[in-house]
Amino acid sequence: MDEREAAKNSDGSKLEQIASTSTINSKEIAIAEPEVVNKSLYLADLGFGKRIYNPKAMDGLAAFLKYNKIGKEIDSVFIEGGLIPMVPRHSGRIKNLNLTMLANLATKKGKTEKEFYEMMSSFEQVFDDEKKEDRKKIKRDMKRYHNLVKQKIVNRAESSEFAKNELSKLVGVLSNNVIVHYQIDEEERENITEDVAVMISNLEMQGKELKKNRDKLKKLIKEKMPMAAFNPVLSLEKKVLGYVKRSLNSLKKPNIKNNELQEYYNKLLDGKVCSKFFTEFSKDEVDLIKGHVLDQTTKKQLERTYENLEKRVVSNIKDIREFEAEKKEIENNINAIKAILGSYGFYKVTKRGFTDAAIVETVYGIVKEKSNEYDYDASPNRWKNKNKDNFHVHSSVEKILQIKNKKDGQDTIYNPKIVKVSKDGIMVLMNYNVNSMNSRVPTKRDIRLQMDDAHFRNKNNMPVPDIYLSGNGVGGFRVILEQKYSENTIEGEERKTPEMLIHIKLPNFHYLENLDYTKSKGIKTNDTKRFFKKLDGGGAVIHTIKSNNVHELEMATVDELIKCADIESEIKSKIDFLNKNNLSRDKSKQVRNEIKELKKEMVLDLKKIEVSGDGHIGCTNYPGRPSNYDVEIASQNYQKKNGLPDMLVGSEYLNGSKKKSFDSDKQNMSKDPVAFSINLEKIANDSSLSMNEKIKKILKYAITDKNRTALPRISQQGIVMKELVIPYFEEILKKDGKGRILFVSGNHPNEDTNYDEAEVVASLIPDSPKYIENHQLELGKGAGESYGLKTIRIDGDKTLFASHKPKNGPDVIIGAMQQLLDANVNADIAVFFDRHHPGGGFADGTFYIAAAGKQPWNEYVTKIGQTPGLRGIVNFFHDPNKKGYGKLEFVLDPALEREEYMQKI
Repeated sequence: MDEREAAKNSDGSKLEQIASTSTINSKEIAIAEPEVVNKSLYLADLGFGKRIYNPKAMDGLAAFLKYNKIGKEIDSVFIEGGLIPMVPRHSGRIKNLNLTMLANLATKKGKTEKEFYEMMSSFEQVFDDEKKEDRKKIKRDMKRYHNLVKQKIVNRAESSEFAKNELSKLVGVLSNNVIVHYQIDEEERENITEDVAVMISNLEMQGKELKKNRDKLKKLIKEKMPMAAFNPVLSLEKKVLGYVKRSLNSLKKPNIKNNELQEYYNKLLDGKVCSKFFTEFSKDEVDLIKGHVLDQTTKKQLERTYENLEKRVVSNIKDIREFEAEKKEIENNINAIKAILGSYGFYKVTKRGFTDAAIVETVYGIVKEKSNEYDYDASPNRWKNKNKDNFHVHSSVEKILQIKNKKDGQDTIYNPKIVKVSKDGIMVLMNYNVNSMNSRVPTKRDIRLQMDDAHFRNKNNMPVPDIYLSGNGVGGFRVILEQKYSENTIEGEERKTPEMLIHIKLPNFHYLENLDYTKSKGIKTNDTKRFFKKLDGGGAVIHTIKSNNVHELEMATVDELIKCADIESEIKSKIDFLNKNNLSRDKSKQVRNEIKELKKEMVLDLKKIEVSGDGHIGCTNYPGRPSNYDVEIASQNYQKKNGLPDMLVGSEYLNGSKKKSFDSDKQNMSKDPVAFSINLEKIANDSSLSMNEKIKKILKYAITDKNRTALPRISQQGIVMKELVIPYFEEILKKDGKGRILFVSGNHPNEDTNYDEAEVVASLIPDSPKYIENHQLELGKGAGESYGLKTIRIDGDKTLFASHKPKNGPDVIIGAMQQLLDANVNADIAVFFDRHHPGGGFADGTFYIAAAGKQPWNEYVTKIGQTPGLRGIVNFFHDPNKKGYGKLEFVLDPALEREEYMQKI
């Protein structure tokens, strides 16, 4: 209808008068580019000191962070377990398995063959029996075993040294001010538990051990103290002889003899220099030194005496250091024993069988502090010096930390930029094993348990975290996002923009080949049990929070990091070759170009895939929250402002006409025509409102009511999609002439109609046959089925699998992972829809993405016991040349409801 027709048919009502005088400001607001407000590195189950770990992984992580200029941007590091392995103190069937898991310490000198043979002499039956008469073979066996175990980690101090060597690889790559928070794992808890049990069960032996250590200290002091006490006198004598020697050499005629030499000696010994040397030494000591100087009858003899004395002093210093180290170790042992023996009622309790809680608690405290010391010792010196202590160890099962804009103790990570996303800061809950109350064995239910815990906290007014971190579990890397608090569903009230709670189950940092080898040897530990349950994926995770409330989680797998380590090694080799050889100009240029190409190979070159679905065009929208159409428009606005995707994977944009679980055709909540008109007239006649306020209120009421109207027919839904979505699809397809779309049919349109959604959507796209022919438009049809799925080939010879529905599981990602494992689908990327809860992950060589929905809450969600999902899109970034890297970008309600993306009336 044009303006003349509108005027002709107008009844002159107040509503039309208001509409004709609209002065709503439609100018766009200038918005600053989003900036990074926080970046964290997440690691878990490091496996340091165990044979399942590959040191190249940390080399590769350092190289990856350096060449992609990520390292210096990282504000904090969170590590869930893996610094110190379980190192049992005595033998046992299970404990021996843990000992076989221990790795070699490359920096350890190790025992000699002779020392090893002496150690094993009491176990002669291991190397000898009635059938082994060949002594040469026994010798060869001994040598072979010695080579295998000579650098084997045998205690926690060596484990700590191993961990420090590995963490030090990140020094210089990460900022010197980086904050590190480490939470101990089940193996360290087992160390503590065993130590407590051993200490308590052996308390009676501590008395004997105390006497033994005291006697040992007394003997050591008697043997070594005279030498240590006299060494300062020897050092002074060396100093004086050195001074006399230099003075003689400075004379024009240095070879003076007899009386002349003695006179010169006396002159020097009584001079100012020597007098200064002799300060704080006794007369007897000074006379002794002077006597030794005067005994030197020739310059040559003096020089010889000086050289011998120098060697003796150096040897003494070495012996003194060894003495002091041994003395300190014995004294530490004595102090530790005293701490235990100092408990009240010790001997009495020993006879009773250790039922005194005070003893147990005291011993536990001592043991825990000692255990934590091993973790602190693993920290590189750069992270803990006199001016700062940036390395924190947490032994509690659950630990709450805050990222805030003010300094408030060691449990607060100071970050002034965090107020750009939250004035109260970000709360992080570290919980290595969320199933710790039931079992230490890894489980697939970890994120489900995290979600239950978060809901329990919310319902009981306990602190609810923004980020919930865990390790230990089965299922590689997984992340699920949900609303932090309950959504307000009271009719007539507006729900607030939801806050996000990000559940993250971190991957381990183990090397698959080493895990497989260890499992093949029948070694049963938590690590091999987790691996045996499949769904494995090791790597490092980086979490970026942007000022527009967009969260990014990227993962580099252990395999990818090892490739980085190999490239870095090749770069260093070529640089070394360049520096040590006198190359021609052409050869030098060639090597430099090779180095440049190798460095380039390490730098990420990303492609963007948008995962967008469950828009349910045609559904009814419950009022009090943005509609599915608002979220669709905001999502497109975000992509246009921040870069169109190279590819879109979509599903269930149409609501269809579902009849089974509920009848979507009957879910029409709009007002009847009479009530609608009455309500509009009430607003128009409200004298308390200005004209602009009336216009805004009428628009909001009209749009809200229209959004409540269900569109039951596919044809109606198609018309809306053609206007709302298809132009955006065309922009993607036309991007650089090679944009792609993969659309898989959803169950809502397919189950109860004679239509296939993918075919309907394709029919709405202009020139779709051309796009289908050149594989820019791919259709995962579900004709004859309840939904569609399809696998296609994408950049870098990768494969992408998309299915509308995932298999049921404790969470959407674990279900999807199990589905691909059961079906033996080998895909680099797998995309799923249907659940309306965004997430992602990695396991068994596949990156997973679970789409967010756009449909708002309705009563059916609560009836089936689900929480209202966060709405929006998920972008997945990948490098065609790197199968072991992926980045998830979650663009959800808190981002999309910002004024730069969503227009609100």
